[in-house]
Amino acid sequence: RELQLLTNKCRSITDVIDLHARNKANMSPKNLSLCWNQITKLVTRDQNRRNKLRIKQNQALLQPLLADTLRSVKLFESKNLAATCHKLAKLGKVCSFDVSNNVWEALELEIAQKSDSMSAMELSNISWALATAKRSTPDTW
Repeated sequence: RELQLLTNKCRSITDVIDLHARNKANMSPKNLSLCWNQITKLVTRDQNRRNKLRIKQNQALLQPLLADTLRSVKLFESKNLAATCHKLAKLGKVCSFDVSNNVWEALELEIAQKSDSMSAMELSNISWALATAKRSTPDTW
């Protein structure tokens, strides 16, 4: 709960990156998802932040968070899985954030395994994310 409050207080992408770096050992899948949510909120509200995140060197600063997300993806509950997919796709759309194929494949595998227990909203968010990221819908749907 404390990490959730701290994430919501982050006023810059650097704040989120620093919070993750300081607390990565204690970050749950929910906390990782909240980090992506906060980053997405920050860039969608500010053109200057969007422009800065389009620069590949700045995108590289998000790689530790992305790597931890990939390592934890099997532990994500469907709600956080859907939210993370949505936020990563949105970052790709608004900032050309490059989410590697292996990250999408891992997310898609979890989606396929958890889709039976997902709500209509979660499935809708995932469908939008996959379409936006130009990914195909998992065959098992």
